[in-house]
Amino acid sequence: MFANLTGSGFKGALHAVNPKYEQVHGQRCYASLREIKEPVELAVIASPARTVAGIFKDCGAKDVHNAIVL
Repeated sequence: MFANLTGSGFKGALHAVNPKYEQVHGQRCYASLREIKEPVELAVIASPARTVAGIFKDCGAKDVHNAIVL
């Protein structure tokens, strides 16, 4: 998913979040959404179902109003 977004020509900021990795496709990867300093407009969530509730809590703490769960 991240490769598709970065390769699509999108000019906005994209941030990878995964606690298992420091980099994804050559870009910094954050361990948590809460670590991203700038505002986040949309979270695209591709994660096991058991982790989605926690990710939504992080979205709330980060004031993310939009999310897509794959």
